[in-house]
Amino acid sequence: MKLNFNGKLKWVGKQGTLEMFYDNARRKWYAKIPMVVKVNNKPKGKMKAGIDLGVVNLATVAVQDGS
Repeated sequence: MKLNFNGKLKWVGKQGTLEMFYDNARRKWYAKIPMVVKVNNKPKGKMKAGIDLGVVNLATVAVQDGS
């Protein structure tokens, strides 16, 4: 099966199985293709940071230099 699509591919990697489904509420067809993509996990700097996701404050961040 060959499908035309709008736009450009955003990722390069191993493609999975195409899944197509119909949304009855919107009366539209959708397709999705899972992809396995390599991610570069090499840090860009030497500083470290901690993030606390809280209930009162959405997020609190502490950076290694104290700011």
